[in-house]
Amino acid sequence: MHAAGAPPILVANARWDVATGYPNAVALADQLDDGRLLTYEGVGHTAYRFGFESPCVAKVVEDYLRGVAVPPRQGGATAPRSIRPRRATTSLPRRTPPPRRSRRSR
Repeated sequence: MHAAGAPPILVANARWDVATGYPNAVALADQLDDGRLLTYEGVGHTAYRFGFESPCVAKVVEDYLRGVAVPPRQGGATAPRSIRPRRATTSLPRRTPPPRRSRRSR
């Protein structure tokens, strides 16, 4: 994939994303003719908006989308791990203990 003639393409990825591994994001940014890598130094899938709310990631992505700024080709940009707590997006059902057996005399 090269995307010849396309404007700079921002590739955002969390360093410890178990769904889309970071090495894949690095490889994609390198393969693109003008790929720019944004690294979120955190855990989880998707670096932008979905539960992480990293102000640093948000600024880089929103500046890119508005055409204000693009991270450099060499080295890209790095966003520190967010200090905001991650919001729960789903709740796991509570585990119900099995019913107790009654002790009957034999």
